[in-house]
Amino acid sequence: MPPPRPPAHLPQRPAPRPSSPAAIILIVVVVAVLLVMITAGFFAVRWLSASAQPSVVAGPSSVAMPSFSQAPTTPRPSTTTRADAIPIVYAASLSATCKPIAAATDWASTQAVFSAQQACLDAQWTAVFAKAGRTFAPPQVKFVTQNPTTRCVGDPPDPKVYPAYYCADDTFTIYIWDTITPAVVATRAEAFVTLSHEYAHHVQYLISAREGATGDKEELTRRSELQAQCLSMYQFATTKGLGTAPADLDRMKQGWGRDTPHHGSAASRLLWNQTGLAGTKIGDCNTWAAPADKVS
Repeated sequence: MPPPRPPAHLPQRPAPRPSSPAAIILIVVVVAVLLVMITAGFFAVRWLSASAQPSVVAGPSSVAMPSFSQAPTTPRPSTTTRADAIPIVYAASLSATCKPIAAATDWASTQAVFSAQQACLDAQWTAVFAKAGRTFAPPQVKFVTQNPTTRCVGDPPDPKVYPAYYCADDTFTIYIWDTITPAVVATRAEAFVTLSHEYAHHVQYLISAREGATGDKEELTRRSELQAQCLSMYQFATTKGLGTAPADLDRMKQGWGRDTPHHGSAASRLLWNQTGLAGTKIGDCNTWAAPADKVS
C-alpha cells in the first residue's frame, strides 16, 4: 500500500541533493588559503619585532636592564648627526661645576635634583659638540608616573626595577619614573650617574657612535651600555658641585660585581666603570673599538 500523500496546501520538502565534489574542494582550498595568510602575518610581525635595533636603555648603575628595542625613524638634527664628529668628540674632555642642590626626599624634590643636573649636563655636552663644530640638541627629560605613549618598539621596562630609559624616537626623550626616589636619588651621586648614562645614549645616537660596528644584537647592546656606563662614571669623577661623598661611590660599586644580561659581565662592568673613573677624555670609553672579550 503506498504511503499517504500530504495535503495539497502544505509545501512538499524537496529531496536533499548530494553535495557537489567541486564545491567541497573549493571550500577546503579557501580555508587553507586563509590559514596560510593568518600564519604568515603572525610570523611577519614576530620577525619585524625581532629585527628591531637593540635598545639604548639604562637605569641605576647597580641594576641590570632588559632590552627595550627601538627602530629609529626620527630625522636626526642636521648639525649633530655626522659620524665625522666622532674623532673630535672622543678627543674632548668633560668637566664642569654643577650648582649645589639639596638631596631629594620626595617626588617633587627628586625632579628638582634631576632638573639641576640636566642643566649641568646640557652645558657639558654643548661645549664638547661646539669643539666638533656641531650644535648639541639636548634630550628632553620627562617625569612619569604611568606608562607613556612611546614610538619605541616593545614593552617598556618594569619601572619598579628599571626607573629610567631613553627613547630617541620620542624626540630624544629620557623617561624617569617616580619609583626612582627611594632607590637612587637619596644619594644624588647615583641620580647623576643615572642621568648622565642616559645622556651618553643620546650622544651615541647623535654622533652615530655604533656606525660600522659588527656583532650580534646582544654584543652591540653590551657595547652601547658599557660605553654609557663608562661615560657616566667619567662625568661623575670630573664634575664638581654634586654634593656627594666617598661613601656614595662605595655604594655604587656594590653592584659592579655581578653579571647582567644586557649591561655585560661582572668583569666587563668593573673594567669600564673603573676606566671611566680614571678617564681623561671621552675616547677612553670607546667600547666600540674594544676586543670582544672586553665587552662580554
